[in-house]
Amino acid sequence: MLHRRVAGRLAEGYSHYNIGQRPYEMAYKSVEVLKDYLENGTAPPPAVVTGLEVCTPDMADTCGKTN
Repeated sequence: MLHRRVAGRLAEGYSHYNIGQRPYEMAYKSVEVLKDYLENGTAPPPAVVTGLEVCTPDMADTCGKTN
């Protein structure tokens, strides 16, 4: 979710888009990979993709928010 100040600046046109990471998914996947390694000996993958959020001015007030 965009910080209020960042969302406000985006909506005001200070940037064309903002790109954000997904910290919850990063933490969840890292624990999941570690658990799988410790319990099953499964080697971690070379990369774990958790996605990103691309926010534009027209969606600044809702970008990154989930229901």
